Amino acid sequence: MDNLKTMLTSIHEILAAFTVIFLAEFADKTMLATVSLALLSKKPLPIVLVSTLAFTLANIVVVLCAYILRLIIEQQILLIVSSILFILFGLFYLKFKPRETRQIVYESAVPVFILVFTSELGDKTQLSILAMALSFSSILNVLIGSVLGYFALNMLTVLIFSKYVKVRLEKLTRIIGLIFITVGTVSLTYLLLK
Repeated sequence: MDNLKTMLTSIHEILAAFTVIFLAEFADKTMLATVSLALLSKKPLPIVLVSTLAFTLANIVVVLCAYILRLIIEQQILLIVSSILFILFGLFYLKFKPRETRQIVYESAVPVFILVFTSELGDKTQLSILAMALSFSSILNVLIGSVLGYFALNMLTVLIFSKYVKVRLEKLTRIIGLIFITVGTVSLTYLLLK
């Protein structure tokens, strides 16, 4: 009976974490970064996987080191750095001229990892994960559900957009650059006016 109760609790916690992260990340800047860069590639899975890896590592870091990070680095500084990175990567993509699909996969993986990792530090999603990790019976349930929710949202969005939205590669890189610059500028403006 105890094994059944433990299993049901684990399933409940994994589904709860999945749902929270799936909804919290919807239209979030990290989702926009992942989906837009994945759409540049004919093979979006590696981009989504790199993004999921960055998300996972950033959230393991927060769960294990949240207290230390808050003592050393103010959240405001992390958010400002993240906003500036979005602007810089936006400028990069405005000038980016992909020569072939393979180049896009390899050149997009690094920016995706950096953007997702830094953007998640101090993000509302991380705070949700921290809250769940403090209240759920198992931190592993929180991480499993969170990572699955993040991956599912990004992969589903990429699949929908790649099937129904057809845009030339050059135009897409410009759109992505403008989205990154806009997100970074709005975030930075909001942070500086607070």
